[in-house]
Amino acid sequence: MSAAVSIAVWRGGEVLLVRRKQPPFHGAWTFPGGRVEYGETTGDAVLRELREETGLSVTGPRLVRILGTNVSKADYVLAIYVSAYEGGEALAASDAAELGWFTPDAASALETTPGLAEIIRLTRAALNAPAQNAAQV
Repeated sequence: MSAAVSIAVWRGGEVLLVRRKQPPFHGAWTFPGGRVEYGETTGDAVLRELREETGLSVTGPRLVRILGTNVSKADYVLAIYVSAYEGGEALAASDAAELGWFTPDAASALETTPGLAEIIRLTRAALNAPAQNAAQV
């Protein structure tokens, strides 16, 4: 079993999504993220993946949910984080073919990774929840 992370960065009513350049889910839209490297915490990994894929940095991302998933016949534990946009220009890099800011309704019209619409809803609710109800890195 491997560990992976993703992060929903919200700018007002829009969430940042990247279009995957590599398998699995090549061409699908999802949150920035990827595998946790050996010796790395999920908090460190999510900040690194966000920076590598978009050039953005955030402080204090909050853990929303940990899911078990099976991708390409491999089992993963996925830690999903949320943060508010703090500024800077987002540019697609690394494993991101392109990126964009989408309302939840606009995101629902895209080809996305499985279950993304529900996770978008969860992250939006977590971002608006009091900080004591969510873990912080």
